[in-house]
Amino acid sequence: MNKSFNIQAYIITGIYFILLFNSACNNDTSTNKNPYEINAGSIEIYADANYALLTNELIKSYENIYDSARITPYYMSEQSAIAAFLKDSVHLLLIGRTLHDHELQKAEAAQGIPARENIIAYEALAVVHAGKSADSIFDLDAFAANRNNDVKNKYTDKKYIFSNTQSGTLTYLFETIGIENPNTENMFAVNSIDDFISYLENDSSAIGFLSFALISDKDDPAARKILEKIKIMQIVHTDTTGTRMITELSQSNIATHAYPLVRPINLVLGNSPERLGTGFVNFMFKSRPGRIFLKSGLVPAQMPERQILIKQE
Repeated sequence: MNKSFNIQAYIITGIYFILLFNSACNNDTSTNKNPYEINAGSIEIYADANYALLTNELIKSYENIYDSARITPYYMSEQSAIAAFLKDSVHLLLIGRTLHDHELQKAEAAQGIPARENIIAYEALAVVHAGKSADSIFDLDAFAANRNNDVKNKYTDKKYIFSNTQSGTLTYLFETIGIENPNTENMFAVNSIDDFISYLENDSSAIGFLSFALISDKDDPAARKILEKIKIMQIVHTDTTGTRMITELSQSNIATHAYPLVRPINLVLGNSPERLGTGFVNFMFKSRPGRIFLKSGLVPAQMPERQILIKQE
C-alpha cells in the first residue's frame, strides 16, 4: 500500500476527530455560556408607584453598565402589581412588602416555579400632618388601642388619610401593629399625592400615612415640594423591652429598625424566560445601587464598601 496514502488517511482521520471534539464542546451549553448573557435582553417590571423615582434611577444605572439590557417599568398600585404577578402577566415585581404565603402559593401555581423574593433595601411608613398642626408626636400605642379595641382617646375623632386605595399602606400599618380586624372608621383614601396634601391642609385634625420613599430624597424637587407643605411626625411607642420611646423617622433609625414602621423593598422574580431578570436582581446587591439607596435617604440591604485611597509620601 502506498505510504503517502496511509499518511493522508491518518491526517484526514485526525482532522475529523478534532472537528468532532470541537463540535461537542461547542454544543455543551453548560461550559460554553456567555457570562454576559445574563445582562442582555429585555424585560418588563411592574413596580409600586411610590418607588417610581428610585426604580428609574436603578434601571438607568444598570443599563449604563449593560448597554444590551432593556428594562421597561410600569408604575401602579401595589395591589395591581401583585395581581398581575399572580396571574403570570409579569415576571419581575417591585413592592414594599414580602408576599404572603397564599400569594406565594398562587404565584407558584401560575408561573410554574417558586417566586424568588429579594429584599434589596428598607424604607418606612411616614406619619405626617399639615404644618399648621401643633401636634408633632404620634402615639402608636394609643392609635392601636383606638383602632383595635375602640378605646376612646385623642385618636377617636381624627381622620386618617392614605394616598391610594390600593397602595397597601393601610394593610401594612395594621399588620405591623398586630391588628387583624381594625376599626376603619374615619379612614379615607384619595387618588393622588396632590389630593393627599390638599386634604391635610384643609383639615388640621387629619393625619396622613405615606411611603417615606416619596419624600426621603432631599435632592428631588418633587420631594422638596411635598415637604414644604407637610411635616413628618415623631412616633412614641412601646418597644420589645416594654420601654416607651420617641423615635423620629430618619435613615439611621431605619437602618437600626428603631423606627417602628420600617418596611422592606422587595424585588420579586418569577419564571422569566429572559435571564436578564436574574442579572438585574444580582446587580441590586452591588455597590452602585447601594449608593443610590443611600443617596435617596433609604437603607440598602447590603451596604456598599467604602473605598479609601491611601497616599504614600
